Amino acid sequence: MHQQLIDRYTDTMASLDNLPGEIAAVQTDLNAAKMQLGTSEPHLG
Repeated sequence: MHQQLIDRYTDTMASLDNLPGEIAAVQTDLNAAKMQLGTSEPHLG
């Protein structure tokens, strides 16, 4: 039981360490999509 808690904690902390990079990547993709939409919108109407 004790080792399971340690393993779960270790996995959780590793996941949390990865979040800032994952969030930054998604934010970059979102910004690119917004810029593309802004460029494309005038040509749609």
